[in-house]
Amino acid sequence: MYATFRASTSKFFEKSRLFLDIISGMDDPQGDYMFAVDRRLRALESEVQRLQARVSVLEGGGQGGD
Repeated sequence: MYATFRASTSKFFEKSRLFLDIISGMDDPQGDYMFAVDRRLRALESEVQRLQARVSVLEGGGQGGD
């Protein structure tokens, strides 16, 4: 009885490992998309900050001083 239990348990873990190996190689399109959106958002935020700094310099230089 113990040998049967051990053999079936061993087969279960072997098949589970195979299944986990298969799904571990799968892509996560939604996760990849979210990371891409996050990278794009960060790039756009830094571009906005750069442009705001440029506008403030132009506004300050265009007034002719106090």
